[in-house]
Amino acid sequence: MCHAVSEPCIDVRYRILRILKKGMFGYLYLASDEHLNQQVVIKEILSKESEAALLVKVSHPSLLRIFDLIDDGDHAYLVSEYIEGINLREVSNKSVTETTILQWSILLSDVLDYLHTRPIPIIHRDIKPENVMLRTDGALKLIDFGIALESGIEQKKFYPYGTRGFAAPEQYTRVDSLQLIDERTDLYSLGKLLAYLYREKCIKNASWALRRVIKRCTQSEPDRRYQKARYLKRDLLKIQFFRRFYVRVFILSFIFLLIILFPIILTSLKHSKSEISQSETQLLYEAAKICFYEHKDYERAQEYFKLIDPNEVPEVRHYLTLCSHMLNFTNDDRLEEDLNKLLEYCEKQPVNIEQAEFYLELMLLYQNVEKLNDSKRKMIIDGLKNEHKQIMNYSKDSNINDQKMKETAGHMELLIFNMYYEWIMLSDGGEEVEATHLNECIELGEKMIDEKEMLTDDDAVIFHMKELYEMKNMQNRH
Repeated sequence: MCHAVSEPCIDVRYRILRILKKGMFGYLYLASDEHLNQQVVIKEILSKESEAALLVKVSHPSLLRIFDLIDDGDHAYLVSEYIEGINLREVSNKSVTETTILQWSILLSDVLDYLHTRPIPIIHRDIKPENVMLRTDGALKLIDFGIALESGIEQKKFYPYGTRGFAAPEQYTRVDSLQLIDERTDLYSLGKLLAYLYREKCIKNASWALRRVIKRCTQSEPDRRYQKARYLKRDLLKIQFFRRFYVRVFILSFIFLLIILFPIILTSLKHSKSEISQSETQLLYEAAKICFYEHKDYERAQEYFKLIDPNEVPEVRHYLTLCSHMLNFTNDDRLEEDLNKLLEYCEKQPVNIEQAEFYLELMLLYQNVEKLNDSKRKMIIDGLKNEHKQIMNYSKDSNINDQKMKETAGHMELLIFNMYYEWIMLSDGGEEVEATHLNECIELGEKMIDEKEMLTDDDAVIFHMKELYEMKNMQNRH
């Protein structure tokens, strides 16, 4: 049984201010470091070989900084930084945006990727709202490694550790006398945490893409979950990229205009569909594409596309089929066939900024279809390279210096970079193929950084470049 410290000081240096809470293995104190004149947290632990032994091996912006380890013979204490803030359970209900939760999930998947890629991977085993602190400056800290363990070390006795509602099934289901926990256990708990945040804290329901991520994280069978934290982080960064790409200032002004004009358009449609003017048709077409690409509202997009005469806008026929596929989402051959038809139609149009934006939108949709194989990835990358070359030649030959055209070209380069990066991460084509892709990806990333063409997601590009340089150095050493 644990007892609260009765003396006002621990190890002379630390003066106890108050008890923060009582944990599984002891008390948690707020104390003052009399030497450095700063507040710290002191946690009573079982021994210096338990939680402390893990934490002294790691260093990450989203992990606690450890200042001291104390063993007075009767008790062991862990001294760490004091976090001014609240845990995620204490965040006000229905007060957080999806963008914020997406950023939190990227930070947490990043720290798990760090823990899981140590020489001996560290499994937290207790990821829950109470163990994620939100500092006053917006940073996150993953805390409480009281039941963490190093992966691959067999437990001599099965202990059902974890928190109900967040712990993975294998933490409570005894398979045999020796239970093994691995990285996928933490990814299950992270998925449950994200589901909780969207259910209790977010001002709206999770988007379609994020629901798929959560569903994959929380599969009961470990083999059906994400196998590595970096794969989860990759998908979250991809979702963030799509969101940033489409969130532009002109959309807000366009929606405002649409709200004003749509009742007039709808009234005229009721009288006669043939009375729709060319400008009104274009307005409906743009509204339908915003619903399709930005809001992923395929039902509303389908309604708008149905109001447009296919003889005036031929690609509407393909969009209606795509809407039907996405509403019943199936990655079958018909979906790919309709995407191919749209791409063929787009490639036949005159090269200009509208054609380039349409091509980029289709490629983003094509990339988002699951289970891309190497040939499809090559088709997307080659197509984007060719389209980028054509739009740059068009700009040069026409003597056009259009900011919108530069942005579209920059987005194409960013998509090519991300496609190369994903191909490298998932490549099974051998060292020669991987080296070729690696060199081309690094060359493009350096160009984007040098020319400051990273219009969106620049932090992710810089982070990926660090990983690519590490892979390049490893290849050179071999």
